[in-house]
Amino acid sequence: MSLYIPLDNERVYFHNYHHREIDPRIQGARPAFFDVWMYSDAEWYLTIAEQWYSQEKAEDPGYMSTYRDVEWTTAFFPLWPAVIRVVSEIFQIPLKVSAFISAHILSIFAFYFFYQLVFLYFKDRDIAFRSLVLITIFPFSVFYNLFYSESLFLLLSVLVFYFLKKDQPKHALSTSILAGLTRAVGVVTAVPIFFYYYGQFQRAKNSGELKARSYYTLLLSAAPFLGVGILSV
Repeated sequence: MSLYIPLDNERVYFHNYHHREIDPRIQGARPAFFDVWMYSDAEWYLTIAEQWYSQEKAEDPGYMSTYRDVEWTTAFFPLWPAVIRVVSEIFQIPLKVSAFISAHILSIFAFYFFYQLVFLYFKDRDIAFRSLVLITIFPFSVFYNLFYSESLFLLLSVLVFYFLKKDQPKHALSTSILAGLTRAVGVVTAVPIFFYYYGQFQRAKNSGELKARSYYTLLLSAAPFLGVGILSV
């Protein structure tokens, strides 16, 4: 069965500053297995994993057949491509294979901790299971398995709430910083952290144990901004 879709100008399909100008799936040739999972911005993540935030084009771009403005890599946060590169180096596997394995394993952990988080709140395994089913059958959950940062970001976001519920704020802070290194929206994890420390602040105030350090703990809620700040350096 041919995957070819006739277009007046095939270059229109991905003709912008992010993607391939001609996607293999709109040509007659059958795409390779790992190319199926490498869609859109995934190419940028693989490019960053390959050559980091270099301002020069690689001699063999590999993943971006005609990419032009390499400085656009700065629009993508570094933690996910770093994970791809580290896994690739440790197991001596291609970057595409590393991204495939990492995305699926991170998704499994994200779903596991999501289940545990819902159970912590409702103490009902049936509710936790149904919540897990809903998040896995959600149409856009497909992005958790592509070479995108969604699987990593979901895991980190869930862990922030999980650690807070477990009264482990230090772990939550560390995780929130990593979330800020994964996606810009990671700074939103500052909100639950702020309310956690604000609750501690109010309890200390009501009990008459308010100390100078109680004010400083409120500043810790800004930790997720460190991830975004590191990228800006």
